[in-house]
Amino acid sequence: MNKVIPTRVGHAGHGDNRFRGHSVRDELAGRAGFWTLAVLAVGGRMIDGSDAVILDDLEVCLSAADPRIWPMKIVRLAAAYGSVQTGVCAALLAMESAAIGPSNLRRVAEFLTRLQASVPEDCSDDTFETLLGAHLTERIPGFGVPFRPRDERVLALQGCLARRGRAEGSYWRLAHRVEKVLLTRHRAPLNIVGACGAVLLDLAISPQQIGSLPLMVTNHLANAFEGASQRSPALQCLPPDSILFVGTPARRSARAINTGET
Repeated sequence: MNKVIPTRVGHAGHGDNRFRGHSVRDELAGRAGFWTLAVLAVGGRMIDGSDAVILDDLEVCLSAADPRIWPMKIVRLAAAYGSVQTGVCAALLAMESAAIGPSNLRRVAEFLTRLQASVPEDCSDDTFETLLGAHLTERIPGFGVPFRPRDERVLALQGCLARRGRAEGSYWRLAHRVEKVLLTRHRAPLNIVGACGAVLLDLAISPQQIGSLPLMVTNHLANAFEGASQRSPALQCLPPDSILFVGTPARRSARAINTGET
C-alpha cells in the first residue's frame, strides 16, 4: 500500500503560505478575492477581477431565500436548535442529489458541453433541433420553471451580463438556442441553474469544478442565522394542536370492554 498521499492544495511554510501553487503573500494577498480562491480551490484557473464580478452577479441573482421553499425549510429545522453551521450543512446534504439546487449545475454543464461538441459551428435551426432531439430522451437539467412563465432570476442575470458586455458567450448563446426549441416543444424556459451552468462554462470552468463551487450558500446562511437566533419551539417539537389525525379512530378491544379497562 502506498502510504504517501500527494497534494496540490497548499503548503504552510515559514514566512509565507502557498495556495494551489500561488504565494499567499506575494500573489494573492491584496489581489485575489473570495471567488478567485474558490475557483483555485476546485482546481480551476486564476480568474481575473472581471470574471470574479460575474461570479458575484451569479450569487446575487441566485438569491431565493424565502423560508417557505423546501430547501430553506430544512435549513430552519436544523438550525432551530441553535447552530448556524448545522443548518447550512443540513441543506447542503439534503440537496446533494436532489432535482433542484447546486448539484444540478454539474449536470447542466455536462449536457451543454456534450451538446456543443455535437453541433457544427454553422448549424441551421432545423439541424440543431434534430441534433438536440438525440438529447431529449430524458429530462434535460436547467430547463423548466414551475408555476410561472419565466425564471425572474434568469432575467436579472441577463441584465447583469448585458451591462458588463458578457452576453455573447458561446455557452450562453447555446443555452438560449436550446430554450427556443424547448419552449416550442415543452414550454420549458431556461431556469437559473441552466443559466448559471452556461455562464460558468463561458468562464472556462469545467463541469466537475462547477458542481463543487459554493454557489447559493448565502440563501442557506440567511435562513440558518435567523433560524438559530429564533430557536422556534414549533420547529423543535410540533405542538399537539398542529397535528390532525386522519386514520382509523381509536377503539377499545373486546377484552378492555369486558374487563372495564380504559
